Amino acid sequence: MAQILILTKNVEHELALFEQLRHLGHEVFLSHNAVDYFEKKESFPWWVEGFSITIISETLSNKTAERILRVLKNRKHYCLLKVDVLPNVEQKETWIRQGFDGWIDEHSSLSETNELLEEIENSIPERRSDHFLTGEKEGQKSLELLQSKLSTVNKKIFTALMQYKGKNISREELSILLWGKCTDATLSQLSVRIKKMNLLIYSQLGIDQAIVTDWGKGYRFKELFVETCL
Repeated sequence: MAQILILTKNVEHELALFEQLRHLGHEVFLSHNAVDYFEKKESFPWWVEGFSITIISETLSNKTAERILRVLKNRKHYCLLKVDVLPNVEQKETWIRQGFDGWIDEHSSLSETNELLEEIENSIPERRSDHFLTGEKEGQKSLELLQSKLSTVNKKIFTALMQYKGKNISREELSILLWGKCTDATLSQLSVRIKKMNLLIYSQLGIDQAIVTDWGKGYRFKELFVETCL
């Protein structure tokens, strides 16, 4: 099954399509952070390379969609445009000229959506290996650069979170690991460090709030970070 990225300005707006694609067995991620990253830097974080199909939501302006399309097509992504209403012949011709590989409508039947994605998947394998190898190399370099910018204490936090691989480590346990004790002062310092680490991870990898705080449970890496970086 395909790895599909939906680029949107409003994650909640895409939930129906998200569920439809998941129902068909595809691995799907929704992201507005990648769009924000693109608008600032005119490029995407390396982890976007891990997706074989990108769906560009109608919540993006036409100009932004066209800019994103140019960048992704240069990286040999398959790009679909999400639409509210199925296009007429003239619209189809325009989108094809722009470079879209097709369009997708959340109101289409499961069989119609599945047929479209199967057609695309059948043409992916011949270029998939180089595509993912490039992404993995870029990812490794980005992760190494990120870790080189962490302080000694923050590296210990990062390592502990890596070992838990997306599962929670309690704030108390982490505090004792770092300072040999757990007090209001150490917990406060821990909160400040997590906030700074999240800002650094976003600036380096384009993943917003990579370290999640689950109140009453502790800290963990979010699923997107685990899947694409670890």
